[in-house]
Amino acid sequence: MKTHIKTGDGFKRSIAKHGHRLLCSDGKIRSAELAGEADTWFSIGARIRMNGKWVTGYATVDEHGSLYVHVFRQHDGKTELPEWPPLFTGAYFDLLAKGL
Repeated sequence: MKTHIKTGDGFKRSIAKHGHRLLCSDGKIRSAELAGEADTWFSIGARIRMNGKWVTGYATVDEHGSLYVHVFRQHDGKTELPEWPPLFTGAYFDLLAKGL
């Protein structure tokens, strides 16, 4: 089943609500459930199941050179996952490489 998101520019973006695989900050790729509507142009609300409970956050895309990696970022203040490494550092790119 697909969810269609109509944006302010009149285009429809078609996304599947279930079955997405997102890279998490601990280096694991997890299945995620996406919200029905995007909260910004660059992200959409999402949740993953971890240790038997739901962790909320959002799905977005990070760049690794000319490649794009779909990632999950938890909401600020949540501590279930480690923090992402600082952007554009060796640790950051090593982590993104796991999602390629």
